[in-house]
Amino acid sequence: MNQASIIIPTYKRADLLAQVFESLIFQDNIFEILVIDSNSNDGTKNLVESYNENSIINIKHIDVDNNVSLKRNTGIEKSLTNNLIFLDDDCIPDDYFVKNHLDALSNNPDDLNCGDVFFPEELVLTSNYIRYKNSRHVSYRYKGLNDKVLDYTSIVTMNMSMKKDDIIKNNLLFNEDFIGYGMEDNEFGFQIMNAGLIINTCPASIEHMEQNDPFLFTSKIYHTARDGVYRFKILNKNAALSLRYSYYFERDYPYKNLATAYFVKFLRLFFVVPIAKKILRILYYFDSYKALYFPFLYKYIFACYYNSGVKNRALAYSSVDEVSKSWYLDKK
Repeated sequence: MNQASIIIPTYKRADLLAQVFESLIFQDNIFEILVIDSNSNDGTKNLVESYNENSIINIKHIDVDNNVSLKRNTGIEKSLTNNLIFLDDDCIPDDYFVKNHLDALSNNPDDLNCGDVFFPEELVLTSNYIRYKNSRHVSYRYKGLNDKVLDYTSIVTMNMSMKKDDIIKNNLLFNEDFIGYGMEDNEFGFQIMNAGLIINTCPASIEHMEQNDPFLFTSKIYHTARDGVYRFKILNKNAALSLRYSYYFERDYPYKNLATAYFVKFLRLFFVVPIAKKILRILYYFDSYKALYFPFLYKYIFACYYNSGVKNRALAYSSVDEVSKSWYLDKK
């Protein structure tokens, strides 16, 4: 059966989810859409029921605890096809999304496939912050990189596909010890590589409808460092120390000599949140002025929040309720 199961974890994003459905319901070869929710009170369940009544696609609504790894694992468990496509609830797939993933699954039946991520063009043209975020994603489709091999540090779980048989055979479920935001996807990618499988790129594309709010993103960076990387280090320290920020901010990084260790420790003194917050407020005020686009300042700001998360690891997972909600747009 050359049909796919689409797995979408969600929480209080009914408006965005409706846009996702509007793109998917006109695409061929979808057997089912599994919406894995956590008792959202914004009409998500009613939305699913409405689309399910008026579509030939079977759209299922399943409630579980608010843990993104659990949600993806539940989708894997409940899916009825062997072609699994993972999509996030704020990602609008393009018209050939399902076709491109099914082609990739056919061409690379034993591997994992990750597609492109774009941001809304109108925001890229009018917002320096979104311009910066867009620049952090390499375009596989437009740069001829559809045969590029990724690693666990660059996996794209918001736009990903894999055979269910391979997931089950290699015991490649998402680790449910990750709570809140960050690193459960990288740890899953690390499992993929350890199983001897390849993470391929494919031309399936999504438009990421992330809110134009750099302050929210600093919270994600903070929790990634404080909670996600902390958990990743417990599971595999060497893999975590190979992450982008580890060289500068992980206190137990194995530097080659003592002089380097002290120099990096000195550099950390300049990566502090109060300064970063002031710079971000200025950048946000002038966000629409292209002449004031300074990518290195965004790098500095987010590095400051990462450093703060590392310093506050004594608080990691201190409150399951607080952590599990902190990365969503609606914190009610």
